[in-house]
Amino acid sequence: MSKQSIRQSGAALLMAMLTVALVATFAAAALWQQWRSIEVETAERARVQSSWILTGAPDWARLVLREDLRSGNDT
Repeated sequence: MSKQSIRQSGAALLMAMLTVALVATFAAAALWQQWRSIEVETAERARVQSSWILTGAPDWARLVLREDLRSGNDT
């Protein structure tokens, strides 16, 4: 092989490695963005669920106390 063909092979290998690194970086960024979106969605669902629980807890307590009063349990 001549020096020029060795240089061209080296340049082609370098470009291929650079392309692979760039694609891997983009894939990692996309994966991280997806993970972040899932985390935000999970936190939002937990917030909404806790809000509903806080809204329903007094109603449930009222119902339990009313049923306890009706049944006449003194415990």
